[in-house]
This record gives sequence, structure tokens and C-alpha cells, in this order.
Amino acid sequence: MTSVPNNKNVLVTGSGGFIGRSLTRRLKGLGNTLYELNSANGGVTRADNFMAFADKGIDHLFHLAGKSLVPESWEKPTLYFDVNTAGTQNVLEFCRQSDCSVTFISSYLYGVPDVLPIRE
Repeated sequence: MTSVPNNKNVLVTGSGGFIGRSLTRRLKGLGNTLYELNSANGGVTRADNFMAFADKGIDHLFHLAGKSLVPESWEKPTLYFDVNTAGTQNVLEFCRQSDCSVTFISSYLYGVPDVLPIRE
């Protein structure tokens, strides 16, 4: 398991989401220089959106960007493919070119739960 970096240059995709907001606060608190890529500043769907970070010396990337609403995915399959699949490919290519490590956060729960709330 990767430990949380400190005093590093860190890029977070999906930083505006529920987990992303908490993670960015924690990373900043550990003295990291934090860069964010989210839908507000271009998102992961275009490889050229990563160019803004090419000269930042990124040490680690946390990839949290993704779409997760199943009913919407049936209505907008191209959007979900672009963000979840092509976006992840763009993240991995950036990490390869930048020689930085990556933590990929992905989860999906489905089905009718036996009890609520659902434990993670």
C-alpha cells in the first residue's frame, strides 16, 4: 500500500468530488505542493489538459476522476467511456511520460443491500 506522500508535487484528478476534497485537504496539510485537474479546469478526457502539469515535476498522481451513476451511464455511454476509460488512459500515459507513481481509486457497489447503511 502506498503511503500518503509529504513534501511532494502531487496531482489529484477529481479533486472536487467527495473523496477528492478530503484528500486534497490532507495532502496540503502534509506540506505537499498540490495541483488539481477536475471538470472545472478541463478534466481527464483530453490528453492535452495534462500539458499544464508537464513541467511541474509531479511525483505522484491520485486518480479519483470518474462517472458512477448507472442510470445516467445508459443514457450517456460515450461520456462515461470518455471519462472512465479514455480518461484513465490519459492519466496512465501522463504518469508514464512523467515517471510518476499513481494511486487509482475506483469502486462501484451494486445490487439490493441486505441492510442499510452499507458498510464499506
